[in-house]
Amino acid sequence: MDSPSFMKDFEEFQFGWVILIILIPIQALLSYFYFNQIGSNPISTAGFFAITFFSLLICFLFYGLKTTISNNVLTVSFGIGIIRKRIKIESIKSARPTKNNHLYGWGIRLIPRGILYNISGSEAIELSLKNSHRIIRIGTQNTRRLQQEIVARLVNQQYKFIVGCTGFKILY
Repeated sequence: MDSPSFMKDFEEFQFGWVILIILIPIQALLSYFYFNQIGSNPISTAGFFAITFFSLLICFLFYGLKTTISNNVLTVSFGIGIIRKRIKIESIKSARPTKNNHLYGWGIRLIPRGILYNISGSEAIELSLKNSHRIIRIGTQNTRRLQQEIVARLVNQQYKFIVGCTGFKILY
């Protein structure tokens, strides 16, 4: 068993308000123009449905950000879960709270020294990995809680390694 029974799974969900605030009015305006055939060159039916499909696809893929820690794997997934990143807890060197520069924006972004996964706000946890000089930042509503969850699992991994090397057995 990868995680002891006393380590409960962690889960946090952030809703992507920005996407809805931007896409719903644009889609409503587009629909109004399409159904009323406004303008000297109104949008075609194929164009309307293509834009509507693309808008719905973006909403489903990026309506929220879910961060989970289960079985000593941290998973960050957007929307319905097709776009995700999995990180083994044992590969994490450190986790520290940080604030993102407002220019970094939201979504999946390349940032100096790494990558950012964020759906709203500027709060994040910055992960340094053992096998890479790159960082991973994960947007969160509660940096302290996410950091505590990661550190608790890191400490547990180190404890299991030390006990395993000395020959003691731990019963969970």
